[in-house]
Amino acid sequence: MRRLGIITLTNSAAAVVTPTLLSATAVFPGTLTLPSPPFRNHRLTNSIRFLESRSLSFSCFSSSSAAYLPSLEEFPSTKGSVVRDDNQKVILKGMTYSALEEWVQSHGFRPGQALMLWKRLYKDNIWANDVDELEGLNKDLKRMISEHAVFGALSFKDIRSASDGTRKILFTLDDGLVIETVVIPCDRGRTTVCVSSQVGCAMNCQFCYTGRMGLKRNLTTAEIVEQAVYARRLLSHEVGSITNVVFMGMGEPFHNIDNVIKAANIMVDEHGLHFSPRKVTVSTSGLVPQLKRFLRESNCALAVSLNATTDEVLFHAISLKKSIIS
Repeated sequence: MRRLGIITLTNSAAAVVTPTLLSATAVFPGTLTLPSPPFRNHRLTNSIRFLESRSLSFSCFSSSSAAYLPSLEEFPSTKGSVVRDDNQKVILKGMTYSALEEWVQSHGFRPGQALMLWKRLYKDNIWANDVDELEGLNKDLKRMISEHAVFGALSFKDIRSASDGTRKILFTLDDGLVIETVVIPCDRGRTTVCVSSQVGCAMNCQFCYTGRMGLKRNLTTAEIVEQAVYARRLLSHEVGSITNVVFMGMGEPFHNIDNVIKAANIMVDEHGLHFSPRKVTVSTSGLVPQLKRFLRESNCALAVSLNATTDEVLFHAISLKKSIIS
């Protein structure tokens, strides 16, 4: 049985143990025994000292489970099968609200109409995916959107369910690559969507299936945000309100930090998806320079993977250069 420990950094005073799901692997809460401080992993200790102003909560997960979710090997890439001729159009779900407002105004419409569009993309149980779903918008605005924009960047491929109620959603990207998003229900009234930030991953963690793929490319902001939108659109009627987001799917989020920070900010916008910043958690293997930037630029929660308590085991388990996490 392989176990992975997670430090979840939040602004709350209480330590909360929470279940989650790693890419392509069904997992359940387990136990983690840590040595008493001081840790022999000095870089990890220094990172924790840097973060000492935030409270810590520990979770760990087992990759051994009766529940089964098929791996991406069963969904080979269909590269070349998805073609768009509208490369000059903007992608609505790739813009922050301020950028969307500026874009709408540049076409001669009022800021209030931008807010109406934003709410129909992300709020009021509409989650619009085409112009026909933009109820109540000015017909001229709808015509302009149809001519100059596309709604998203994902094509729904399939949903698979595990025996515990966990759902894996498969999406095809415009270049034919396939990514996964996982929706994890919880008996305590919390439902979490686990989003991917890359196609594959460069970290090559020995316990992670995605690491075997290598890194194909980073996901765009729209490709990240739309995973959460699709999760609500497709599954809210089955699992109830989706309340939490974790960046613990495919990829190392901090290798794609620009798009991850932008996507997280869109997710917590009060006029849009309106996730609480405390309920949007970005997980990293421990890239300290990007970690520091994230703490400066985002008020979302942070999780740091505890893959080992010694440098020797850490650098065997994760393909990290020492200079990256020091």
